[in-house]
Amino acid sequence: WKLTVKKGEMIGFVAFDRGACTVPNCAALWQQKGYAVGCQELRYVGMPGHWYSLPGKCPQSPVAEKTPGCMADFPGGHCLSAAALSSGSGHCTYFAEPAGEVAIDELTGIDNYSHFCAEGNLEYNWASDSGIGISFWHGFQNAKLCAMRVERVAETF
Repeated sequence: WKLTVKKGEMIGFVAFDRGACTVPNCAALWQQKGYAVGCQELRYVGMPGHWYSLPGKCPQSPVAEKTPGCMADFPGGHCLSAAALSSGSGHCTYFAEPAGEVAIDELTGIDNYSHFCAEGNLEYNWASDSGIGISFWHGFQNAKLCAMRVERVAETF
């Protein structure tokens, strides 16, 4: 995904579970900061990454409990277009759009997962830090091997 965020609309990461904000005082946060995008840096084996929280409609309720009324009253920060970010809309703080994808089977070479497993193979075993019938995930926390996997994703993308 490609994420475009309204300038000045970032806050610390806000946890969501099943579509609902799960940190204390979410309602006060949205009232004070608006539906700002949250962010936290994550490092994995020395490689930088980011984890974003994107407040959608009715962010205080789990997906299964979001009602039309709640979604109308609490529209979240999602914009319908990148251009809308500069329109001055009070709730519009981010726009997310597809940027392409890489299927994991393109990287691992597993074209039929059921068949792969039926043959006694295993993508990854934590105890042995390797797969059975596949080498893609060997050395899961090895920095050099992780960098090679990231490069392979970039090449495939």
